[in-house]
Amino acid sequence: MRKLDILFFFSLFIAIPSFGLDAQKERLLKFYDLKEDPNTEVIVIKTPEEIPHELKNVPDFVVGIAYQQMNRIYIFKYKTGYYPFQTFDQVYAHELSHIYLFKSTHIITPRWFDEGVAMRLSGEWGYQDEIYLTFALLDAIFSDSGIDKIEKNFLGYESESKESYAISRAFVRDLFKTNEDLQKFIKEIKETQSFEKVFISKFGANPNIFFKYWVKQVPFWSPLIIFVSFPNNLFYLAMIILIIAFIVRFRERRKWKKKWEEEEPPSYIQ
Repeated sequence: MRKLDILFFFSLFIAIPSFGLDAQKERLLKFYDLKEDPNTEVIVIKTPEEIPHELKNVPDFVVGIAYQQMNRIYIFKYKTGYYPFQTFDQVYAHELSHIYLFKSTHIITPRWFDEGVAMRLSGEWGYQDEIYLTFALLDAIFSDSGIDKIEKNFLGYESESKESYAISRAFVRDLFKTNEDLQKFIKEIKETQSFEKVFISKFGANPNIFFKYWVKQVPFWSPLIIFVSFPNNLFYLAMIILIIAFIVRFRERRKWKKKWEEEEPPSYIQ
């Protein structure tokens, strides 16, 4: 997440324990071809009571904030466990990716790219990505929206934000089939100091035009099929179908009973 123009009361925060996170740091330093960490300050907010007044307007679903030019990360530890940030380590890697991408390229890249790369490097693709991608694709297809709306939705409602994370991750995934391709792209950004120029050179169109083309090539029902293919989800899907069938059957029986009660009984006995 991008820099917020907010002042913080540092005394209200607790430094993050370093145990178990060094591997994440080393992995990301290697990916971004950085020799060392730029003294990134990582601070954890452990409870809602520790949030200072200046952060009260931060949306409830915000789990981490990266100040790229200040080498500072804030993590709301008590908010982890929900998509797209399931674990503390994932949030740490995600926010650290924002810091390192800026240090590697020396420019602010588009939000969709920054978030898509951070999502790619902080966790594996999962079924929740698939379902939020389905909603995002449906919206993009029927509203004919471009990359600008994806960027705007990062700051929208929680559901819109989650959809933006999913579709940005999927777009980056399909643009760069391997990490080596992505690393080469980032290196070219550093050399040219222009994201737009490098993107057009590689893909033959600006990001917005290519995004609209990509959306039309991705079947929106494909992520949904993948989602329901998980064993646990098949069970829930079967339960939903049974409940719907029961409701439909119950309503039909009520209509039949009402109609039968309203009819006059026959004047004869068989």
